[in-house]
Amino acid sequence: MDVFKYLSQFSTNSVQLIGPMPCEIPNTSGPILYIDGGTKHKKDGLGFSLGDNDSHQEKLDQILPKEKDYSDLSYALSQCHQFNELYLYGFLGGRKDHELINLGEVSHFLNHKTNSFAHFEGQILAYAKGE
Repeated sequence: MDVFKYLSQFSTNSVQLIGPMPCEIPNTSGPILYIDGGTKHKKDGLGFSLGDNDSHQEKLDQILPKEKDYSDLSYALSQCHQFNELYLYGFLGGRKDHELINLGEVSHFLNHKTNSFAHFEGQILAYAKGE
């Protein structure tokens, strides 16, 4: 199964994306995407993992090429066009260059949406343009 097929099973307006940094992830019944190293947070077999396996050594549900000109998060976001509410955990802290790239990827995603938002662990709330 690829990420598109996984996400198409849900009729909700929100999706959770989980990154590699330590974080508190709330319980949810909606779609969850574990981005590469974020797969270490996966419990009970719930959700879908994807990435190029550069920061996670176990099997992912979808393996991306290592040689690419986009990030794992960027690819995941490109598959989330049906969602207007993004909840991101595990993308803040650690290396500042990675944190800035993550914020930029989400900003780019929101620039192509209306009436949408991204919520980073209760610390940062980013909005798309209105209608």
